[in-house]
Amino acid sequence: MMDRFVQGRGTYREIDMIWELTKEMEGHTICALADAAAWPVQGLLRHFRPEVERRMREYQEKNGPVLFGGAHARDQDPTLALPPNVASPAAAKEISLTP
Repeated sequence: MMDRFVQGRGTYREIDMIWELTKEMEGHTICALADAAAWPVQGLLRHFRPEVERRMREYQEKNGPVLFGGAHARDQDPTLALPPNVASPAAAKEISLTP
């Protein structure tokens, strides 16, 4: 997920998801390595969240909506049923899956 954030292929929902995940790791295990793994991610999001969101916005303007998990909406089979919240930030009704 962090590699996709660097490229801008993440979603706004994933930013919040990874933040919550790191908060759950911190202080809830007997191993100090969980805290140590969570802190760099928390620091990135605390100090550079606007930059991460800017990269996502620029990537999506250039490449179209990104599905949760990083795939491009334009690469999906238009005959498949997709849930209404399939891509971020656009709602499914705003996504054109045909070229």
